[in-house]
Amino acid sequence: MHEPLWALLDIYGNCISIELVCDPQQRTQTQNDQIRQINPVLNTHFYDELRNELIPLPFLPVHNSLISFFQSSSSSSSNSSSNSSIVLYDNSKNTDGLVFFSDALTINSGLLIHILNVQPSNESRLRTTATSASSNSLSTQIQFGLTNCDIKDLIRRNDLPLDIEQINRRSEFWVIENFQLGNKTSIDRDDEFLFTFNQNGVIQYSHNDSKLQDFLHVDSNLIYYPFLIFKGDIVAVRSMGLIKNLDKYRFCQSTKVKLESNQTNHELNMKTKTECQTETEIKLNQDCTVCFDRIRDTVLIPCGHICLCYSCAKGLVDHGTKQCMSFFLQTIQSFKLYFLGPICRSSITLYNRIYLA
Repeated sequence: MHEPLWALLDIYGNCISIELVCDPQQRTQTQNDQIRQINPVLNTHFYDELRNELIPLPFLPVHNSLISFFQSSSSSSSNSSSNSSIVLYDNSKNTDGLVFFSDALTINSGLLIHILNVQPSNESRLRTTATSASSNSLSTQIQFGLTNCDIKDLIRRNDLPLDIEQINRRSEFWVIENFQLGNKTSIDRDDEFLFTFNQNGVIQYSHNDSKLQDFLHVDSNLIYYPFLIFKGDIVAVRSMGLIKNLDKYRFCQSTKVKLESNQTNHELNMKTKTECQTETEIKLNQDCTVCFDRIRDTVLIPCGHICLCYSCAKGLVDHGTKQCMSFFLQTIQSFKLYFLGPICRSSITLYNRIYLA
């Protein structure tokens, strides 16, 4: 254990080539290029109704060493500029990253973020999926947190907690919660999350414009500053902006829920109507209750039953009981045998052939 060891591969038999791959802990050039190709233009894929309501909300310039700002450049590196609304996380160190937003999340406001890139680290590739498959918590990817202390004031005092372990030991209010996705078990690239704060002290979240769901319960009398903790696969996140007033969004949401409800009711009605039509067509296509050879195509009046073909209806009126019933006439050795089965026994005054169009 105190001396270096060299690996030796014995190649024989059907093996004719071996490829040596790089250390998975080290990010390859291709992955770096993928991160640098992030589109710096702000664009929401799911929250169109908020497009004109978003106010820029950059990240604070103070963060731990694993977090950096996205460098957008034109033709040369000398023209590169830092984009404080996009943060990159180096997940090759298997250490959590911490970053704060520059403004508070107040009552009736909302925070929208966009997942720009997901790259599995070596740790996440080796991690078993048995636990994640049975849980909707994504603690291995990213977490959302709130604190009631003024982060900007902590910066001025050079007292900003950059170590996640130190956060839980501080006297201020700090709360950290895992992202949740319902039945999903992973966050994908281009996913968007909206976090809102209502007057009842409930932090709600929406994933890709889904219905708002309760996320956290806090004291509504305090002002809270949001932050993110990167823990694994999420390596690039954009702050889409802050919505100061959610009234328009809530109105759009309620309207959309009503439209979806109306659409659902319409679909149910159409389904019921179709099922009724199908059942009627099945009955009409059934065999005549007398001859069992031809289909039912005659309505008996006034009862309205459709149980006979035209020939049998004519025979029932001309030579039978003239009542709504099924009968079977068979001749055996010159004897006529009648087998009767009642339908409603109403007197038949008229019978008409029907044609389905």
